[in-house]
Amino acid sequence: GPILADALVDISKPQENFEATVLDSEPDRAPDQRYGELVETLRYGAGRLARIETANRIGRDAADSFKDYASFAERKPLNPRVLGYLAEGIRAVVQDPYLSASLDVFDLANISGFLVEHDELIRGYFKRSLMPLPIEVTTDPDILVRELFPKLDAAKEILAEGGANGLFAPSVSDALEMLHRRADGARRRLLTTGDEAERSGAVAELRRNSLLVTAYLGRIKGRLTQWAAKQAAYTKENPLVVTAAWYTIMPLVKQVIVALTPVFNALWHLIGNLPLPF
Repeated sequence: GPILADALVDISKPQENFEATVLDSEPDRAPDQRYGELVETLRYGAGRLARIETANRIGRDAADSFKDYASFAERKPLNPRVLGYLAEGIRAVVQDPYLSASLDVFDLANISGFLVEHDELIRGYFKRSLMPLPIEVTTDPDILVRELFPKLDAAKEILAEGGANGLFAPSVSDALEMLHRRADGARRRLLTTGDEAERSGAVAELRRNSLLVTAYLGRIKGRLTQWAAKQAAYTKENPLVVTAAWYTIMPLVKQVIVALTPVFNALWHLIGNLPLPF
């Protein structure tokens, strides 16, 4: 459905637990030597730039984005949507004169060079990931500030508990944490800035992240529901194949679905009752 068209990650169960995986792992053109060089350069550059030191919160937000970029650039297959999402936030710091003032000339030059390499990778190999948002959120930013983050915190607890019980790999919570960081950075800018242009950018960022959080949680709920239905049908037809592990994981899956449903429904209504994702 439309709400999932801009989701950053999918959820699958390749082995014993569910993992956050890429939506489309195939580049538009075959990887070559230049592709490998770009990926290696971006991994290294993001790791170095993640150590930016600044007393300004905006600079630390940029450093957090580089930490996330370095982490996701290490994963195979590469997720171009996540890398592009993180690069957009970094680019906003460089292009805004008020935000970039928190960084010195050396850092700005390195960041600008990093973004050139990132653009070459995405535009050369993953053009499909550049598709614009299919829908827009128009919810009042004051309402988002008040209501988005309690739901986000509740979702983080649900995923963390699922991870502690062995249902989710760490990547599932990592993806939500990345979204939380960006949404929280937008909230802080919105609450502290007196500049109208910066406020408009923060509102747009907050609205987009509210959509991405909702889409991600909707995808988790949808994938778990699909998996549970498929497993139930299979074990009904093949009762002799049911294992002790099945009796452990199925209650956990149902528990997460039940816990996540009201959180997702509240977020879905919060961002404007958009078409359901499943």
